[in-house]
Amino acid sequence: VTRGILRVDVERLLTLNDLDGITLATLPHQSDVREGKMIATTKILPYALPEEVVARAESLAGDAPLLRLDPLASRSVALLVHGTEGSRDRTLTSFESALRQRLEALGSRLERVEFVAGGEEDAEAHLAAALRRLAADDHDLQILAGETAVQDRHDLSPRAVERAGGKVLCYGAPVDPGNLLLLAELDGIPVLGAPGCARSPKRNIVDLVLPRLLIGDRLDRRDIVAMGHGGLLEDVPERPLPRSRL
Repeated sequence: VTRGILRVDVERLLTLNDLDGITLATLPHQSDVREGKMIATTKILPYALPEEVVARAESLAGDAPLLRLDPLASRSVALLVHGTEGSRDRTLTSFESALRQRLEALGSRLERVEFVAGGEEDAEAHLAAALRRLAADDHDLQILAGETAVQDRHDLSPRAVERAGGKVLCYGAPVDPGNLLLLAELDGIPVLGAPGCARSPKRNIVDLVLPRLLIGDRLDRRDIVAMGHGGLLEDVPERPLPRSRL
């Protein structure tokens, strides 16, 4: 395995570490890890352990592993960017470059990139048609990005997803940078509505969500809400109002 997602049975880990004299420290559950990365370390603190403590620790092993590394497979991804005609080159280049680098680092490939331009009246129809067209191409994931981020649950992007026959699973996330995330599904294919911070190489919500979508996890609102614990990430310059100016 050169890249994978670490799965941790958090409750069993807590029970194990509650035994006197045994410690097991791991990376967080759902961590994206590379080859050669240490994922856990264990230490026995005293010179010897009582037999009953050892037996209890062994019983926690159970039939399923306490730690598991699920390998990332190569996936086909399509990127759909929308905006005004005047923003085409700037918007397309900024999103495509950053997302291609992320996908290739995860062992996947950006196989198709499209830009949809349109005025306020026809943008929704054009975007919905493009989403349906890409869904028919059998990609494993669609990424949807725009000149401006999704500002509201009934903004252009979620409306276009629903017009295309898809379902919005979640809008908004307790992760910063990345509050304006959109997560949807169309014909069984996940659609990731990327916020503006996806243009930055710095860590943001896309780095939390993308590996799990590529591995086949079908995320829902509850999964996104759970990211609030640890969701305060490093600021990125692409934010319209960086924290330093708040």
